[in-house]
Amino acid sequence: MEPETTVLSTQLTRFCRSALPWGGGGQVTGLTRLTDGWESEVYSFTVESADGRERRDLILRMFPGSVESDPAGKCAREYRILEKLGRLGYPVPRVYAIDAGGSGLGRPSFVMEKINGPTADALFLCSAPEARRGLVTMFAELLADLHALDARHFEPEAPLFALSNLDAGWSGPLRGWTERFSQPGFGPVIDWLERRAVSVGRRPPALIHLDFHANNILMQDGRPHVIDWTSAGLSDPRVDLAWTSLLMGGDEVWSLVRADYERKAGYAITDFDFFEVFACLRRLFSVSVSLTHGADKLGMRPGAEANMRQAMGQMGRIYQLLLDRCGVAIPEVEAMLPRA
Repeated sequence: MEPETTVLSTQLTRFCRSALPWGGGGQVTGLTRLTDGWESEVYSFTVESADGRERRDLILRMFPGSVESDPAGKCAREYRILEKLGRLGYPVPRVYAIDAGGSGLGRPSFVMEKINGPTADALFLCSAPEARRGLVTMFAELLADLHALDARHFEPEAPLFALSNLDAGWSGPLRGWTERFSQPGFGPVIDWLERRAVSVGRRPPALIHLDFHANNILMQDGRPHVIDWTSAGLSDPRVDLAWTSLLMGGDEVWSLVRADYERKAGYAITDFDFFEVFACLRRLFSVSVSLTHGADKLGMRPGAEANMRQAMGQMGRIYQLLLDRCGVAIPEVEAMLPRA
C-alpha cells in the first residue's frame, strides 16, 4: 500500500468507527483506488467488525478541487440527492456517512454502498443481441423514470442549470463564464442559441443526471443502480438527453434509446438540435478552460487535464457535430485540436 493510501486507510478507519452505527471498533481493509474521474476520486474498501463476524463492502467518494470550485458543496449536494432518490425508490446505492468539510478524511467525502456487479456497458458487450435490446430499453426507461420524478423534491439541493427555462436573460450566465475565463470565441455559439431559443418549445424542469451513460449503471442481481450524481441538477430533460447522445456518439444505439425514451415518457423529443449545440458548447468549453487555466478551476480533479488531452479525438468529433448543427467556428477549440 502506498504511503498516501496508508494515511487515508487510517483516517477512514477512524471515520467509520465514529460515523457508521455498525462500524464501531471495526477495521478498514482492502482500500483500493478505483478511478480518477474528471471530478472525483473513488475508492473501494471493506469494514470488518471488531469480532470479525460482519464485513461490508463500501465505496468512498472524494471531491478534490480548488476552494473556489466548492468541493464541499458538491459533496453535500450529491449526498443529499442520493438520499432523496433512495427514499423515492429510484435505484441508487445507499449512502451512509458524509464528511462534507473534509475534517476527518482530508477532503470533502462520503461513504456509500458498494454495488458488486458489472457495468451495463460491460454486460451489453458480452450479451446476445436479444439481451442487448433489453438493456437498451432498461437504459432508456431509467432515464425517463428519472425525468418523471417530481423536481420539487430536489429544489433545496439541486442547482438550477442553464436552459431550465428560456425566459429573458437565460443566456447571461453562459456569457459570464466566457468572460470570466477569457473565451470570447464561444460568444457566437451563444448568439446562435439565443436566436434559436425563440422557437424552442418549453418543458418543465426535471432532475437531470448530466453524465448518464452505461458505465454509470451497475448491475447487481439483475437490478440496475445508477451512480455518479456529481453533476446532477434541475433543467430541461432534453439537456440530459443531448449530453447522453453526445457521450454515446449519436450512433444507432442512441436511436433505439431515443425511441424507447419517447415511448416511456409519452412525448416526442423536439428541437433536439438546440440542445445538441448546448451540449457541444458545454463539453468543448470545459476542456478549453481546463487546458488553459487548470481543471480545478471548474471543480474537477487536479490532473484531469491529462485525461482530456487523451480524448482529443472525441473532442474533434464533438466539434464537428457543433459545426454540422449551427455552422459556427470556435477559434479556441480549433487551436487546441490536433492538426489533421
